[in-house]
Amino acid sequence: MGFDLSGIKPTSEEGHAFRANVWYWRPIWAFIKQELPDLLTPAQVRGGEYNDGTVVDAKQATEISNHIIENITDITSGIENYEKERKADLKKNPDNFEASYGMDVELMIEFASFCKNSGGFEIW
Repeated sequence: MGFDLSGIKPTSEEGHAFRANVWYWRPIWAFIKQELPDLLTPAQVRGGEYNDGTVVDAKQATEISNHIIENITDITSGIENYEKERKADLKKNPDNFEASYGMDVELMIEFASFCKNSGGFEIW
């Protein structure tokens, strides 16, 4: 299962679509919820966990992008630490499915670029 995001009013090629499988999307969405807790409505927060067409408007998408870009050094360090802890946890407990969720710096940067150029997006 994956999450396909479609730009509403893309301003460049990067803003047309973003795709991530469930194992990478969930940590991205968790990051947004944690880092920008007042940005999204409760319905959007829930909707980001499903493929039901939840809409994030252009202003919100730009704010997500700006936050990622402005904090990329800290985000990179956080992702590296998350990955170390995740791999250690999987070794200790291979049945822990939540430890299977990965994060990737390049994917986070790609997501920021998509948000910046999407004109808002829908989550499918």
